[in-house]
Amino acid sequence: MASSKVPAGITRFWGSSLGWPAWIFEGTSFAGPQSLTRKITLIDDLKLLANLLHHVGEARLVEMMLDWPRYPGEAIVLAAPDLKAAIWSRSDSIDLQNAPISVSVRSERDADVVEVSLHPELGPFRPIYEQVVLVLYFLIARSFIGMTHTSKSDLSEISIRQVHSGPIIAELLPCKVVQASSEASMAIPARLLSHSNPDFDPATWTMPVGPRQRVPRTRRRQVDAKALADAISTSLTELGRVPQLADLARMHELSERTLARNLANSGTSFRELLDQARMDLGKELLLQSDLPVHGVAERLGYSEASAFVRSFNRQFNVSPAKWRNGQRPEFR
Repeated sequence: MASSKVPAGITRFWGSSLGWPAWIFEGTSFAGPQSLTRKITLIDDLKLLANLLHHVGEARLVEMMLDWPRYPGEAIVLAAPDLKAAIWSRSDSIDLQNAPISVSVRSERDADVVEVSLHPELGPFRPIYEQVVLVLYFLIARSFIGMTHTSKSDLSEISIRQVHSGPIIAELLPCKVVQASSEASMAIPARLLSHSNPDFDPATWTMPVGPRQRVPRTRRRQVDAKALADAISTSLTELGRVPQLADLARMHELSERTLARNLANSGTSFRELLDQARMDLGKELLLQSDLPVHGVAERLGYSEASAFVRSFNRQFNVSPAKWRNGQRPEFR
C-alpha cells in the first residue's frame, strides 16, 4: 500500500499556496517542487501531509480548501451538465486513482449519498483524508449551486456523517453534521442535484451521466482484450487495487454487459484477464520483494492466501514458495 501511486493534487495545492517552504519536503524523496510529479507514492504523500499538519494544522488546511471560489479539480467535473453528473463523475475518478480511498454513490428516493471508505493503514491520517474528501464534494455542490444563485440555506440541506473527523467540518461547513459509527458519507438532496451548469457544452462532456443513464449507441465501441489487460495490470501495480468489471466499463464508457460481450467475442473473459494479471504480478513480487506468500496474496487482492496458492499451482504446476526457491517447471 505504501508504494501505491496517488495524485499529488491536494498536497501540491497546499505547498504552492504556502510558497513551498523547505520544511514541507523533510523526510520525503523530493528535493523541491520541481521534482514533485503529478502522481507520487502514498508514503511520500503521507510524509508531506505529516509536515503540513505539524507546521500548519488541520483546521487551517481545511480552511485553505474552502478559500477556493469554485471547485478546482479536474475540468471534467465543472463541464458536467448538472450537479448529479458531476458527483458521479468525480466519484469514478477518485475510486480509480486513489488506492487508500474508496468512494461509492447510491441513489435514494430523496438524495444521492456519497460514501467514503478509507484504508485502515492510513491510521492517524484518516481524519484529514476524510475531511479532504468531504470538503471536495461540498465544493462541487457549492460550485453548481453558485452557478445559478448563492444560497447558504440550500447548502444547509446537505447532510454529512463523519467517522474519523473531529469538530472542524461542523465548524466550517453550513451543513448538517453528525458523528457516525460506520462509513463517512454526504447526502445531497435530489432537489439540489438538478442544479444545472449554464456553461454546459455537450461536445466537451465525455462522461456517463449517472447510474441509470446509458451511453448513447453512437458512443459504444469495441475494446480489445489487450487494452483491458493493461488497465487491470495498471490498477494492480500502481493503485494496489483489484478493479471490478464495472470500473473498467465506466473507463471505456460501456455497459458491463457490452464489455463482457466484447471480451467473449475475443475469446476471453474479465476473470481470465484478472487471473493472468495477478499471476504475472505475483511472479514479479515473489522474485523482487521480501513479502511472504500471504503478503503477496494480500497485495494481489486475495482474501485468503490459500486462494492465491491454488491459482498459482493451477497456472504453473508448482507452489509460490517452491517457485520462489527456484523449483520452476516450464511455464505454459
